[in-house]
Amino acid sequence: MIPENTFQTKILFGLNLLGKHVYGGTVSAATKAKRRKAGKAAKLARKAAR
Repeated sequence: MIPENTFQTKILFGLNLLGKHVYGGTVSAATKAKRRKAGKAAKLARKAAR
């Protein structure tokens, strides 16, 4: 991805400088599991719709 403006460049630089994951541990394991499950279901639905 190539940043289109200076704001995007600064945000990406800041995230890279911190060296932390974007969520930084603020999302619970249950929420992440729920999102993964929904993502897998959506992926299967897209595959079936082809």
